[in-house]
Amino acid sequence: MVHPSLSLIPSSPSSRKYLGLLIVSVGLYQTPRLLRFAFPTSSYPSVSPSHPTDTSSADMSFVGRLINGLLNLFDKDRPCQQLHQRANKLSNTDESVPAEKRALRLKKSLDLYAEALEICRPQNPNKYDLHADYLLALRAKFNEEHSRQYIDDAITQARAAESCWPASKMRSDEYGDFQTNLGNIYLDRYLAYKEESDLKCALQAGESALKSCPLSTPEKRIYVLLLLGRAAHIQFNAMSSPSPSYLTQSIGYLQEAVSLSVEGKHLRGLCYYNLAIAHNFRYESAKDLADLDKAISDGDEADVLLEGHPDRAPCLVNLAKACITKYNLEARKKSYKDESVTPHLVKAQKTLDRASQIGNTDVKQECAKLRKEISSFERKNTTKVLSGSPRREYPSDSIPMPAIPKSEEPESVIPDSAIGEEPPFPLHVGLGSPTT
Repeated sequence: MVHPSLSLIPSSPSSRKYLGLLIVSVGLYQTPRLLRFAFPTSSYPSVSPSHPTDTSSADMSFVGRLINGLLNLFDKDRPCQQLHQRANKLSNTDESVPAEKRALRLKKSLDLYAEALEICRPQNPNKYDLHADYLLALRAKFNEEHSRQYIDDAITQARAAESCWPASKMRSDEYGDFQTNLGNIYLDRYLAYKEESDLKCALQAGESALKSCPLSTPEKRIYVLLLLGRAAHIQFNAMSSPSPSYLTQSIGYLQEAVSLSVEGKHLRGLCYYNLAIAHNFRYESAKDLADLDKAISDGDEADVLLEGHPDRAPCLVNLAKACITKYNLEARKKSYKDESVTPHLVKAQKTLDRASQIGNTDVKQECAKLRKEISSFERKNTTKVLSGSPRREYPSDSIPMPAIPKSEEPESVIPDSAIGEEPPFPLHVGLGSPTT
């Protein structure tokens, strides 16, 4: 069977001759443009000086790039797509890559994302995805340099992504991931600059993510639950007249999160850590001993699961404070010299020792402060209750919740769950598809 496209070729020899000349002429005329598309971010290729006699690989590379340029000529969205893919590859680096190299790759990825947006057509069907990935790279840069420009730019990209997000994908895993990641970005900005509107936006994004993600995907839902649980207890601690309902919501989200069967050890550890914080806040508010005991048991779970994670040190400090409070409560009922109450104090001291070994400067200063308080308390042998900082701030050295990893499976267009390293989620998702 003759391919339909062959019917377009003229049958007359003279006509074919003129057609051939036309193709060659157009090819020569368009060569600079083809090369511009073939090498959108670099100069023309040159033969490596280390292999002056071996030109075959260079020639093949040049021919391959010419073919690539031809494809770019006929697919107007391909140059943008290629830059997008290169940027994603550079921004997605694991902890095995040296920090200095990761920083350089991240900086290069930001340049590529910006260049891709410059040439991206308004009609590009994947423009929303480009904005969503760009905001994750900007968030990573903010966490590295703590410059407000990056976090503000990330939120700008989020608004741009929402404005062009396909209506058919508003209830999909991908959208749930995006909303979860957006919620975590708002939380990052709130913790850095304490603007109340960011906290409200974080909760709204988490609720939106929870509606978008199907219950059949616990790996995504846990990110959203973590986001919501974390945002709720931060909201409680930020209020001048705290409402206990926020702690009830936080504990509910986080308890659901830890009940999910997921393999991520650190992710579950972050859920237990935030659950311990929420129980601590509720004990300080309502003085229910059950909450204090739960804060200690959840802190122990988090300690085990967060091994090797940056948040383990602040988790240990939080656990030590709960143990000190427990010690004082027991000692006031009996005697500070009663051996039955000393295990709580011994545990607190050992926990502070471990926190000092792995923590940063802020953690070490907090540990020194608590040790000094314990030492002073023991010398005086009074019945004074150690301060438990009734309105503690969320640990300043706590790292941001993770972004939701991008799924390689075809996305389902049914409700999914959110993601993140916070409240009920997928903590979401979504930072890259919960980027934490």
